[in-house]
Amino acid sequence: MPTHADRKSPVNRRIPPVSHTPVPGPIPIRRISHWLGVWAMGALLIGCGGGGGGGSSTSAPQSSAATTTAPIMQTQPTEGELHAASRFASRASLGMNYDQIRALAIKGHDSWLEEQFALPVEYHDELVADLIERTEDGEFDEATQPDPDVLPFVFRRYVWWHRALSADDVLRQRIAFALSEIFVVSEVGGLGDTERALPNFYDVLLARAFGNYRSLLRAVTLHPSMGFYLSHVNNSKADPDNNIYPDENFARENMQLFSIGLYEMNPDGSYQYDTNGDPIPAYTDDDIREFAKVFTGLSWGGEYARFGRKWANYIVPMEMFDEYHEPGAKKLLNGFEIPAGQTGMEDIEDAIDNIFNHSQCGTFYRSTTHPAPGDVKPVTTLCRTRCRGVRR
Repeated sequence: MPTHADRKSPVNRRIPPVSHTPVPGPIPIRRISHWLGVWAMGALLIGCGGGGGGGSSTSAPQSSAATTTAPIMQTQPTEGELHAASRFASRASLGMNYDQIRALAIKGHDSWLEEQFALPVEYHDELVADLIERTEDGEFDEATQPDPDVLPFVFRRYVWWHRALSADDVLRQRIAFALSEIFVVSEVGGLGDTERALPNFYDVLLARAFGNYRSLLRAVTLHPSMGFYLSHVNNSKADPDNNIYPDENFARENMQLFSIGLYEMNPDGSYQYDTNGDPIPAYTDDDIREFAKVFTGLSWGGEYARFGRKWANYIVPMEMFDEYHEPGAKKLLNGFEIPAGQTGMEDIEDAIDNIFNHSQCGTFYRSTTHPAPGDVKPVTTLCRTRCRGVRR
């Protein structure tokens, strides 16, 4: 899968006008919900070695080897098939027009999913970069009046809607949107002041929407937008004499929001309780402090990279500077201990493995979607059996 560094900005490409044909009945674009989480978790499980598509197929059955007559191609789906396809589309895309829904009803869910998995990624940042370059060339001079500094910050929103309405890889775009509601960064607080920070981060979610959870967690950990938002960029080792200690923000959110949640869970998603009837914490303050030691020594990457540099680079991963990484052993979850003497990146790889191999990851993700009773345990079982050993 191409990285941003492998792609050249499409300087000569022009974004075509977007048209959207109305469909019979609304197809909602919701915030993170039951089905957004199902699709996101399903894609991550596929990346761990799970099965292919989901949903029942409405396509005509394939002929057997003994059959010589070709199957009749269905050209007009029934009203019920159209309704089922429309319902499926509202969960697997960010909206389809009638012709697309009709084609989906004829093709069937399984065939459509396999096609979606095979489509190339339609990234966001490359279009934002193209629009910025065209602005610098004077193409949008009339639109930049009276404030020429505003337009570039509108581009990422324009590109998001452009991809949402016209991209072919609609399933990937939908899952990336779901993941963006879990791995949250925000335009509030500084990132919104940089044109490419957020679309470049969104590309990380797009590139790994069908991939392995460990790969996704690693990429998110090293992305400068997340480093800025959860303050582990320029996070230095302890210096007690100057009252400096590793920042704990990312270490805490990594466990609470990105992986295992606040409390110990049973395979069905219910909480485990102690003898006093209180839910058992999934991690402790000591765990947070130990993980915080791991995520030290990272700073902006790219040209002229050095630890503590104030000038940010949001389009290349952060780099490790071992001189500023907390040395020594680190005690993580489930009794695992990172040995002393490793490099900073070796510590990070071990920490990500520790989280990825935690039995609660699949359970927590499925539980965040407010599932129906009985829906959590099958996902937990699948993740524990098929993701085991699939590490990188």
